[in-house]
Amino acid sequence: MTGYSIRPIPPVTFGGVARGGGSEHVEWARNGPFYMKRSYTTYRPGLPLTSYYAGKAVFATAPSLPVGNPDSDAKIKSDGDNAINMARPPSPAVNILTSAGELVSDGLPRPPDLIRWRSTLADLLKAGKDAAGDYVAYQFAWRPLVSEIRAYYRQVVKADDIITRASSRAGQSGIIRVGYDYPMKNTNTNSGGTVNCYGWESAVPLGNLAPGGTSSEVYHRTWFEGKYLYFHPIPKTAEKESHGFADHAKYVLGLRLTPEVLWNLSPWSWFSDWLTNTDVVIGALSSTVSDGMVPVESFVMNHYKRQAVKSASGFHMSGDGLIARFTPTSTKTLSEQKLRFPSIPYLGFGGGVSSLTAKQVSILAAIGISH
Repeated sequence: MTGYSIRPIPPVTFGGVARGGGSEHVEWARNGPFYMKRSYTTYRPGLPLTSYYAGKAVFATAPSLPVGNPDSDAKIKSDGDNAINMARPPSPAVNILTSAGELVSDGLPRPPDLIRWRSTLADLLKAGKDAAGDYVAYQFAWRPLVSEIRAYYRQVVKADDIITRASSRAGQSGIIRVGYDYPMKNTNTNSGGTVNCYGWESAVPLGNLAPGGTSSEVYHRTWFEGKYLYFHPIPKTAEKESHGFADHAKYVLGLRLTPEVLWNLSPWSWFSDWLTNTDVVIGALSSTVSDGMVPVESFVMNHYKRQAVKSASGFHMSGDGLIARFTPTSTKTLSEQKLRFPSIPYLGFGGGVSSLTAKQVSILAAIGISH
């Protein structure tokens, strides 16, 4: 959806005489570029407070705009690219990989552990009694073994939780909104003194002065707003196997463990299958950690405005022995523009779609971005 409009900003009319006004020009595209430029001069006439000047009005002439130049489109887009780098959120895959890596490097069972477990169980069962009831065996063999095995099973459940969270963060379900503001550049000046009085109808100076002055402002702001989707595909088979391992671990954690129960659960060869499956998940995350954070619906905006206001506290003049007074008057001159540019996923505010890699194109297709 696109739009285009040019509208006049009406002047101020008093006593049949119109002064000021201007125009506004707007172009826009839905989720695309936006352009607005307008300039105008508006008057607040001084109205008579006495019958001497009934039906008449006075005004202050339009002030000159302060000196300044807006940024070029290229400069704004360049600022947008810099903001993307400044505001880019860390990929959740980094935390997921860290957690998964810690599981692999810290506390996962290894072949020597499995051999030691089985040997300890064999010794306990060979004793021909309830080892858990023997104080020495309980303290130095059985209790440490159960504690270690339960810790490993908890790691399996924790790993499945990590994989589940990683899987749920694929596509549209994972959204992070970010923003970045450049320092605003505002310049304000004020000059006091007196202001000359002009007749509204004639625009002729009436030779009367009122306390007043001119205030000027240059307003300049550039900012960035973005929405990121994080896409980390987990193979469905790996996710399903992980859930199966977790279900088994939860079942074992719920049992009242005895040497006989543990012996019936061995050999623990499924730990090797679990390790292999975890490696598959880590590999999938590692392959998309750089491209899995997809910037979509990201924009850089720029607002540039110059304005000046001339004001007077209220003119008074005399004629034929009578005094005429007027309400305070002001005149404002304004010129401003507002721009918005959308970014291209992965490419920022410059470059062409042909620069996308095959992996980036496949990710965009997977999350439903085809334009």
